[in-house]
Amino acid sequence: MNAVRFLKIAILGIWLVMMGLLIFKHYLHPPTERISFASVKDPLAVGEEWMGIYFQEAKVGYAVTITRRVGDKYEIFEHALMHLTMLGTKQRIESRLKTMVNMDFRVESFDFTLFSGPVKFSLQGVARGKTLNLTMRSGKNKSESILELTEAPYLPNSIKPYVVKHGLEVGKRYSLPFFDPSTMSSSEILIAVVGKETIVHSGQSIMAYRLKETFKGIETMVWLSETGETLKEESPLGLSLVRESQEIALSGEWMKETKPDLVLLAAVPVKTPINNPRKTTFLRIRLGNISLNDFDLRGGRQSLEGDVLRIRREDPALENNFLLPYTKEDLKKYLQPTPLIQSGDERIMSLAAKITGGSRDATKAGQMLLAWVYSKLEKKPTMSIPSALEVLDLMAGDCNEHTALFTALSRSLGIPTRLCVGVVYMRNGFYYHAWPEIFLGQWVAVDPTFNQFPADATHIRFVVGDLSDQIKILKIVKQLQLEVLEYS
Repeated sequence: MNAVRFLKIAILGIWLVMMGLLIFKHYLHPPTERISFASVKDPLAVGEEWMGIYFQEAKVGYAVTITRRVGDKYEIFEHALMHLTMLGTKQRIESRLKTMVNMDFRVESFDFTLFSGPVKFSLQGVARGKTLNLTMRSGKNKSESILELTEAPYLPNSIKPYVVKHGLEVGKRYSLPFFDPSTMSSSEILIAVVGKETIVHSGQSIMAYRLKETFKGIETMVWLSETGETLKEESPLGLSLVRESQEIALSGEWMKETKPDLVLLAAVPVKTPINNPRKTTFLRIRLGNISLNDFDLRGGRQSLEGDVLRIRREDPALENNFLLPYTKEDLKKYLQPTPLIQSGDERIMSLAAKITGGSRDATKAGQMLLAWVYSKLEKKPTMSIPSALEVLDLMAGDCNEHTALFTALSRSLGIPTRLCVGVVYMRNGFYYHAWPEIFLGQWVAVDPTFNQFPADATHIRFVVGDLSDQIKILKIVKQLQLEVLEYS
């Protein structure tokens, strides 16, 4: 594999995962066929609905939702299949979600599964009052946890029935507690009925309500007919969902067509090329066309003045080193295991100790862990939700998998480690990428995908946090503008 292709494959992960999560959150909604807005007692019709999934007018998949009444509850089953192209590599992604909701459309139980090649991720949940009992399976690994909530939540497939039940009126707004199975996090989703207009669907002019859904700052537009049929949905990333017949949705012709390359389309071009980007120690760059206050641009090696960001690579001869483990309480959150970063697992702890030979020098231990992850993991595009234990089983992945496994190993030794998402320069532009930062008296960016300790100055950090936080990066995709001012 040549060096250029290696670098390109390394940055696939973040875009693949985020694209999948966006489709799951905003496009796999319940059927609204034959819904009457006047039918307050039963706003969720029993039946099925077929939709085509498109990216920049090219069909990339389909989704079907089947709903049935079970006593005083509804069971909603959703299935989606997508064929995507990533730098010439075809990817098949399949997701399934089965949800049981009560008559108020709040979740009682759900079962979510994501398939991508050899990778399988699933999450089951049972609601008990204001808690969710969660069971996660990733490959051979299983974990259980309890999520405490302020109130019983809604899932993606129960939002629209709720809105229908409470009536559609232009100007009406809703704010609902929302649980996202793909990131195992809770947040609010905002729905606003912003207008009523005529749209063309299947060659016919149809009067439709236009709704705006906002989730963590990401907006999706939805058009419903006056009789409650979902006509289409659009996101700012070029993804859309269009109502189709079952025959058209399942037609295999779309599988034969050439698909637009999602990674190349998401890249941020710059006029000034950066020579030897992996050797850069300083970068001064202007950020444009986004709200800078929404991101983690300041701190550590990054400083922001106005719209100009300065990045200085940390000195490889790091000072203020310490003996492991780190014992202060101020960085406790960056030492704890999470459902996807299983740093407390015996396999992870034993492997980290073996790799480092019991060294208590934080810097040396971090360097040994990074070198091991870089050399042992096969560089391979992976569209799934990154789990450190599954990466350890498969020993392959892109930047997300490298980052997840390194973070788990590092935390297990007592090195505070956090996940970062942003962009990195390669060849002719900036591409979306993930990497960790470790605390060695100061936060230091490292990159196990590129074998960099510390990482070069073209790594521009936008978000710090776990998967539930990283979705914020979607707000800048196809929006971010960059101007290289100076580098060395």
